[in-house]
Amino acid sequence: MDKVWIDKSFYNNAEKLYHESICKTSRSNNCSILASEIAKAREHIQSSLEKIDDITVESSSSLDILGRVAALEAENKEIRNIVSNFTQLYNDILRRISIIENDKISKITNPEQL
Repeated sequence: MDKVWIDKSFYNNAEKLYHESICKTSRSNNCSILASEIAKAREHIQSSLEKIDDITVESSSSLDILGRVAALEAENKEIRNIVSNFTQLYNDILRRISIIENDKISKITNPEQL
């Protein structure tokens, strides 16, 4: 029993070294796994970029696309103006209906105004 307590620091040190070696091994394994995943991702990105480089856009088609985008933006602006006008008209109609209904209600409740 006495020997165990006397050599306790030796056993603690051995246990510490054991856990450190396990930790270093797991770190190196994790690092190698991580490095391989990064390499795979780089290869995937590189192959994707190469595929994009194979696709060329002609200058005439890009001008056509820009023209179509400009036309769509103009049409979008026109539609927004139309919707805004209809919203204003709708609100005016609701206001008029409210006035007419209030007028009819007041005539019903106050028959002397007829």
